[in-house]
Amino acid sequence: MPALSTPASAIVMALVLPLALAAPAVSADFEDPFGEASVQVDSIYDVDSRVLFYQQYNDGRDRDVNKKNTQLALDMELSADWSANWSGMSRIAWTGNKDDSNSEQRSDVLEAYAHWQSDSLQWQFLAGRVKTQWSNGYNWNVANMLRPYRDRPYLDEDNLQQLKGWDLLSASFNTGAWQISTYVVALDDDEFTGDYQSVLRLAYTGDIDWSVLTYHAENEQTAWAANISSAVGNHWTFRGELAADPKREQPTTPLSDEQSYYLKAVAGVAYQADSAGQLSVEYLYNEHGYSAEEWDFIKVFIDLDSSSEGDARGQLRKNYIYLQYLSDESLNLWQYRQSMEINLDDNSQLHRVELKKAFTDAISARIQLEYFKGCATCEYGLPGLTTTSRLALYWSF
Repeated sequence: MPALSTPASAIVMALVLPLALAAPAVSADFEDPFGEASVQVDSIYDVDSRVLFYQQYNDGRDRDVNKKNTQLALDMELSADWSANWSGMSRIAWTGNKDDSNSEQRSDVLEAYAHWQSDSLQWQFLAGRVKTQWSNGYNWNVANMLRPYRDRPYLDEDNLQQLKGWDLLSASFNTGAWQISTYVVALDDDEFTGDYQSVLRLAYTGDIDWSVLTYHAENEQTAWAANISSAVGNHWTFRGELAADPKREQPTTPLSDEQSYYLKAVAGVAYQADSAGQLSVEYLYNEHGYSAEEWDFIKVFIDLDSSSEGDARGQLRKNYIYLQYLSDESLNLWQYRQSMEINLDDNSQLHRVELKKAFTDAISARIQLEYFKGCATCEYGLPGLTTTSRLALYWSF
């Protein structure tokens, strides 16, 4: 799929694509009164929009990081069901960001695709921009292998750019509990020389859900991933995920050992208590990350003045653990979440507390507090941040 030349043309494409493909559901103006009656499926259109506003305050060891960030965004989704076989969806975001020294406005087509399925539901085809989700991790999604990565290493639910999909063609075949899917995807990443990437995925849904996939980028070796999850009783869920990639995510150093494949492995467990919320724990082993010897070498060259907040989001080293508690939503529509990420190699930490409140079906708010703990050359201490605080407001219509 050719790249869109301007944000305006991208928006036009997103709005027009579902409508242009409505032809299969449009009947001729003239109907033969003696012809056989046919079943007509009315086209159904739905528009969901959301306005998002937040203000974030950063506080740290250095005056340069003590900034206020403000975002105002419009997130609009148009979905259409033209017939029993045809459907489509477009999702567009207009975003404005401003801090103490800069401001930026942008528009993005997050998703825009047409979908066809057979009457038996065995065959499905997708064409357009799609946000795929193959991973089952709580915090780390190692099976989401399409490049460029947009949801790693840290998921910010207010960052609409992380919801942007990839331009692709997909075909799927379903039979019983089995599904096999293939994807051909445009590749736009400076770290790769090719123009496309492809995925072949086999999935099974049952008492134990699992899937395996192979990933190939043009001019690169093939990578692969697998995951498994199972619910045990009414309270426990176990998940595991493994990915092997011949291309290392981090730049190499003179102390790096060349490997045929670099592994990422995730193991997690969650316990859902009766009317008391969910507690989950997840461990990440990451061969893409730096060893202690490599880190001692590269930290000498780290420019602490230019480190960004994104540098303190995980996966620069090898061993991590994530803990999360998520309460059930209360009768008066409050919900509480507390989480902690720990870099086990340098003991730096990121703590996060969130409180959500729904005032009506359309209006809600969220308060988020983050605390960074670690030395200046430890991962979660890199940007010099101590705390961030954010107030976000949402209006859906």
